[in-house]
Amino acid sequence: MTRDRDLTSICDQTQTDPALRPSDLKCGVLVLVRPLILVCALLVCTDSSKAAPVMMTQTQSEEGERVNLTVAVTDAQTDRPINQARLTLEFTEPGDPSKLRRSKKLSYSAKTNAQGHYKFPSLPKGTIRLIVTAERHQTFSKEFELEKEDQVIEVKLKKPQPLL
Repeated sequence: MTRDRDLTSICDQTQTDPALRPSDLKCGVLVLVRPLILVCALLVCTDSSKAAPVMMTQTQSEEGERVNLTVAVTDAQTDRPINQARLTLEFTEPGDPSKLRRSKKLSYSAKTNAQGHYKFPSLPKGTIRLIVTAERHQTFSKEFELEKEDQVIEVKLKKPQPLL
């Protein structure tokens, strides 16, 4: 009887507290994931003398680890820019343990403008794979290291090999 009353009070509380939902009830047991996550996060930062500098360093490094990348695509024989070349940029965005975020693989696609350029803004520093395709040209694919702010990668696409 007491248990039923406790479950009823929990169900009543779920309607007033947005953090608790009736769907969180499983076999009469309330799954308290969010409070558990908060407790774990607090346990990680138990030393208050070290907590503030660590948080500052991560915020500063997040801002400093972003770079802009410009890709310039030209024809290898004529040096003319290639309009509407398809660019695919693949990279792994690092996670943030303090925010319980895992690293994830991302892929961006874009097309070059009439000057053969495209600018990818705010990418994380690190290794990327650039894949470039264009009509009547060979596909280009290579890994690069993003290290500098406003980095430029020049790609010269070759004509396809003749069929024998």
